[in-house]
Amino acid sequence: MPATRNEERLHEHTPCVLFCRAAAEVEESKASVDPYQAECERRGFSARFLPVIEHISCNVDLLLDYLDGRYGSPADCGGLIVTSQRAVETLDVALRKHVAQYPESSTLAWRSVPVYVVGESTKQAVEGLNEGLVTRGSHCGTAQALAELILQDLTATGQPNTWMLFLAGDKRRNVIPDAVAASNAKLHEICVYKTQANSRLEHDLLQALEKHERPDWVVFFSPSGVDMTLPTFQQQSWWGKTAIGSIGPTTTAKLMAEGLSVAAEAARPNPLSLLDAIVHAPSTTE
Repeated sequence: MPATRNEERLHEHTPCVLFCRAAAEVEESKASVDPYQAECERRGFSARFLPVIEHISCNVDLLLDYLDGRYGSPADCGGLIVTSQRAVETLDVALRKHVAQYPESSTLAWRSVPVYVVGESTKQAVEGLNEGLVTRGSHCGTAQALAELILQDLTATGQPNTWMLFLAGDKRRNVIPDAVAASNAKLHEICVYKTQANSRLEHDLLQALEKHERPDWVVFFSPSGVDMTLPTFQQQSWWGKTAIGSIGPTTTAKLMAEGLSVAAEAARPNPLSLLDAIVHAPSTTE
C-alpha cells in the first residue's frame, strides 16, 4: 500500500544520523540490527552507515609464532593488548591456526593472561572468540585511560621479566607504548591490520543517504576516518548545514584540528552514550 501524505511527511522529518562506519555484522549475534541503528530507532532517528575505511589483516603467521610461545612464554606475559575489533579479527585467524596445530593444548596457556581492551564492543568481540580469554579495561573507554590502567597493573606486579604483546594497527598512537615503557616492561608489538580508504566512498555515500536531502548528523569514529571522508564531505552541498558528532575525545581533537565544531561527543564509546550526547546537544542544524 502506498504511503499516505502524513506518513511521507513523518518520514521526511525523521532526523537522519550518518555514521562514518560500516554497520556491524549481526548475523551471528542475538541482535537483529546494528546496535547504533537500534538505539537510533529507539530515540526516533533514522540511521545510515557509510563504510569509510577498509582493513586488511597482516602478519598472521608472526602472531601465530607468538601464540606458540616462540618469542616469549605466556607465563611471563603481563597482558595481551587488543584495542580494536579489527585486531580481534586477526587474532581470531591466528587462534584458529593455533588450535588446529595444537588441538590438545588449545589456548590454555593464554587463558591466565589478561586481554586489555577499550570499550564494550572490543570486549564482546574477544569473548566471542570462545577461547576462555579474560578481558580487562573495557570500562576505560579511551586509550589514555587504558594506558593508565596497564601502567598501574604493571607497577603493582613488579615482575622483572614481564613482557606485553600489543596487537596494533598501522595508524596507532604512542599512548599504549609509552605507558608500557614507563613500567620498564618489554613491549612486543605486531601490526596486525592495515587501514586504507574506501575506494567506493562517493558511491556508498549516495547510496547511504538515498532519499534524504542531507543528514542531520554526521558522526565520526576515528581520526583516520576524518582524514578519509572530509574531502568528499566538503564537496557536498549540505556540508556546513549538518551537526557533527564524535565517538570520543581523540576523534574530537582531530575534528577540531580541522577547524570543525563538534556538537556532541559520546562520554563512552557506545551507542547509548553517543545518542545521549546527540539528544542533549543544542540544535545546530537549519
